[in-house]
Amino acid sequence: MSDMLSYAKIVKNIGVDPRYQKSKLCYNPFPAIPVFSLYCPDTSSLCTTATTIFPVKAKKLENILRRAVQSTKSTIIFIEGSQGIGKSHFLGEVATNCEFLGLFPIFCQIYTGGGFSDITDRALQWLGLEGYTQLMLSFVKAIGLSELEIFQKNPYTIFHELIPMFQHAFNMQDRKVLERILRPFLNLDIGYSALFQTSHKYKNLILVTLIHLIWKTLSKKTLLVIDNLENRWPYFTTLNKAHFLSNMKIFVNSTNGKVIMMLSDDGQISKYLIRELKDINVELSIQRLKLPRLTIAKSIKLVSEYLQIARIPQKKNYNLHPFTRESIKFIYNISNGNTRTFLVLCHDILEEYVKSDHSKITVNGTRKSLS
Repeated sequence: MSDMLSYAKIVKNIGVDPRYQKSKLCYNPFPAIPVFSLYCPDTSSLCTTATTIFPVKAKKLENILRRAVQSTKSTIIFIEGSQGIGKSHFLGEVATNCEFLGLFPIFCQIYTGGGFSDITDRALQWLGLEGYTQLMLSFVKAIGLSELEIFQKNPYTIFHELIPMFQHAFNMQDRKVLERILRPFLNLDIGYSALFQTSHKYKNLILVTLIHLIWKTLSKKTLLVIDNLENRWPYFTTLNKAHFLSNMKIFVNSTNGKVIMMLSDDGQISKYLIRELKDINVELSIQRLKLPRLTIAKSIKLVSEYLQIARIPQKKNYNLHPFTRESIKFIYNISNGNTRTFLVLCHDILEEYVKSDHSKITVNGTRKSLS
């Protein structure tokens, strides 16, 4: 941080309530808004909730999803917002908590220019070995077999028996795709891992087939959340973008209303994709939701949740708030309403001054309690 934005100049005469030390509160919490892992977002460690930062948008999105669940159209929802505003947080929480709407969630974060083959890998990682196993067993139960029948038989035998049964029950002719999906029954660890070694062509087919099976066996649409697209898009070559668009068209046409796609957006990606998706063969519903910048009122709630969840050990109930309203406003102005920057500043200030003897984090030497 530059001299102009040094902690001493951000907040003068700064301090932390001494009870923080006496209560042995956390000095090194997880990041304010954690970067999601390569596998899936750990929303259990998020400091805040979507209803705290974006209550109106969260309710609006819930209504959009309810309508999309009932609709026969394919639905694409773009979640727009500036970098650091909380899109990943928002999308991760939606993916984790949407099952009450009758949706089967899959969360993906794009890290490369691999397009939809990358998305398939992330989808498998989101499910994980245990989740994938449970999904396979749900498929098997749908054709009238029990877990006991499955595990009493030789893995090789049951694998080859399942393929024609699935083809007949679900009217699926592509045996090779079903073999790849059901291969974990031969050897769970090896079979699941082998899915990641599948060619790009079959990865796309695997994702489409999984969505159809989820629809036919669980009677649920899939909510496919694609995060981090706006951060990777500037690095896509023209060929990357063409492949992504081509695969997206095939995906939307192939799933035909059985999936709701939710994509992170910077305002430009949605314009490009909407323009290019006009010639697809299915009815398409496009929804756009723009996340607003943080307000001072919400920043106060945000700090309260951050202190309670990130800085205080579990099973302890402390009502401590070392920030005055003036200091929160000051930090808010410096962060320019950016959620991530705001929380990171709060975190760093507490880390810097957690051992001081002052009772409140203040501005300009005042020591006013937070009203």
